[in-house]
Amino acid sequence: MATCDDYGGGYDFKFADGDPPDEYQCHICTLVARDPQQVSCCSNIYCESCLDTLKEKGQGFICPTCRSSLEGKYFKDGRAERGIKSLKVYCTNTDSGCQWMGTIKDIDTHLNNSCTYQLVPCTNGCGEKIRRSTLKKHLTDNCPERIVNCQYCNRKGRYRLITSSCHFDDCPDLLIHCSNEGCNEKIPQHSLESHNETCLKAIIPCEYNTVGCNFTMKREERDKHNEESIKHHLDIAMKKIDALQLTNQVFKLNEYTEKKKR
Repeated sequence: MATCDDYGGGYDFKFADGDPPDEYQCHICTLVARDPQQVSCCSNIYCESCLDTLKEKGQGFICPTCRSSLEGKYFKDGRAERGIKSLKVYCTNTDSGCQWMGTIKDIDTHLNNSCTYQLVPCTNGCGEKIRRSTLKKHLTDNCPERIVNCQYCNRKGRYRLITSSCHFDDCPDLLIHCSNEGCNEKIPQHSLESHNETCLKAIIPCEYNTVGCNFTMKREERDKHNEESIKHHLDIAMKKIDALQLTNQVFKLNEYTEKKKR
């Protein structure tokens, strides 16, 4: 006998009143027939989807029970459908805790609208399926597609983007640790440059570097360096002045020599 995996299939519910009557069984998938069709050759019923799949397989559209041709020889069995739809079943989520019991006719309404244990797709479009009872929390607290504000710049966007490096790389108010050793401040990203211009831990050159002092220090050590290096700074400044004066004298001498030649 073919299985419901091969042909589609009927209702695979847990029935409240025990096994349903055999007359409601599809003779292809062996489940309670869904959209039951009665064949005229032997009066058995089959799921409409099972017959459609059997026909599409192209292996001969014949009755699995009596082997007669089924071309144009079956019809919707309204009596069987009414009987099947009135069968009492438990919710398909009964193992998860749902206590609902009702007819097959009503189970879709229950599952689609009220069963708190039913898995439903996230309405934000993240692709997850969540229990209806926890959907609200998922939408507001856990969904990667939920809309949130950046905790730094207050820009609004989807959580997965607002919390990613794509946003943080450009977020002007993202707090970043100062890169200067010993400085423990966190500075908004847009203020890093201005902070570095005043940070006491920033490495800076001696303000007399133009006259030859190549010493570097933390900004907070500048005054101490200047105080301890007064003589050194005077010496290199005088040497610089002497060199400039000598250069000026050489220039004037060259200028005088050129005039004499003319």
